[in-house]
Amino acid sequence: AQGLALMGLRLVRDKLGRVEGVDLIPRKELGRPRVDVLYSITGLYRDNFPMLVDLLDKGVRLAAASPEADNPIRQHAD
Repeated sequence: AQGLALMGLRLVRDKLGRVEGVDLIPRKELGRPRVDVLYSITGLYRDNFPMLVDLLDKGVRLAAASPEADNPIRQHAD
């Protein structure tokens, strides 16, 4: 969750509190530039929690698509 927050993302939860996705925090609300985060995904996460890896992938793609001029995630993805 800390890495997602650094990238300017928040978790989206259903009525029961289960995570169902991520959402981009608008820059105006975020109040700072996004931070490029490096995740080191071990075999435990990759093999046993593929839904978490998919969630991270969606989040990184959302952050990389955000058009701010000072978005290091977009700059490094390009």
